Amino acid sequence: MSSSIPLSDRKLHAGMNDKNTQQTSSQQRLLSLDALRGLDMMCIIGLDAIVHALAPVFHGASAMTTLATQFRHCHWEGIHAYDLIFPLFLFISGISMAFSIRKMHQNGASRKKASWHLIKRALILACLGIIVNGPLELPCSDWRFASVLGLIGIAGACAGLLALWVKKIPWLAGILAGILVLIGCLQLNIGTLDREGSINAIIDRAILPGSLHGGVMDPEGILCIVSAIAVALGGYLVGNFLVNSSAKPGKKAWSLLGAGAVCLIAGYAMHWSFYPAIKSIWSSSFDLIASGWSLLAFATAYFLFDILKWHKLAYPFKVVGMNALFIYLAQSLVNFNSIANHLFIGIADIWPAMKWPILSLATFLIKWLILAWMDKRKIYIKI
Repeated sequence: MSSSIPLSDRKLHAGMNDKNTQQTSSQQRLLSLDALRGLDMMCIIGLDAIVHALAPVFHGASAMTTLATQFRHCHWEGIHAYDLIFPLFLFISGISMAFSIRKMHQNGASRKKASWHLIKRALILACLGIIVNGPLELPCSDWRFASVLGLIGIAGACAGLLALWVKKIPWLAGILAGILVLIGCLQLNIGTLDREGSINAIIDRAILPGSLHGGVMDPEGILCIVSAIAVALGGYLVGNFLVNSSAKPGKKAWSLLGAGAVCLIAGYAMHWSFYPAIKSIWSSSFDLIASGWSLLAFATAYFLFDILKWHKLAYPFKVVGMNALFIYLAQSLVNFNSIANHLFIGIADIWPAMKWPILSLATFLIKWLILAWMDKRKIYIKI
């Protein structure tokens, strides 16, 4: 699968009954997962920079202004498309988890072994997240311990452990709902819904060691991780539905679209009435809206790439999705901008007005070509 989930885990295996195997053969991947993960990752490894570089060139064009705005995080309340990148990745990981757990059962692996794998993976991702945050100067009291990778690892592991040990879908759905209710009650009744006074900030300042990303709170802090578990669990429930439902693939896609619409209606109703969607504290309204858009995005990708089998269209995204962790870490440690500037500054200087869009595109293409080369040689970095 992705860099986050072992490659074999996304295969649909021969142990499934005839009704469940109608959508793919036992040796095929669920291509929509790779493609959607790749598109998600593209937004933070270069598409965002290209859009922002083009915005001044087309100054005054309302469409470009709107697009550039959507490629920025909301300051606090509200949701832009850029705010959905992180939860979409976590949601996709939850879907993948359902296939991983099914594979584990088919291979006769114990729940203890699978649980230990999830815990080790979470610890590794948390450590990598600290490295990405850097610099790792002594004393470590100045390190930032909370991170994007840490949240993905810990929230994903918690969701996976629940799926392994609780197993019953109604109970898992109840736990998901319970998390949303708990987070909502805490955030609405303790403190205020601002950066310094939120319950998230209070808990982070009291418990989290080291420095906080926001100074007074961390957007990947303790309560954010708890809230994010609900998003990962939502993805797992979707994956479980795909694995176990006897419905035809087309009906599955429509069911996912319907579920996404319900989440969006509920989330936006809360956001517009009494409980604003705030990504920095992973409010329950934000979870619902992010899950709703994730469902719509996945249903679309599932329809295009796994039902209609538009594999050529999926390829540019797939090569990124197959090594998402690698490129995320690589761009944190390697100065691709400097490489692109060294190679393409002469060409960019020919068109001064387009200099920064050209260099941004060159930076993105260098990363993509590396990933395409790795995909061609079946080199996949995974944890």
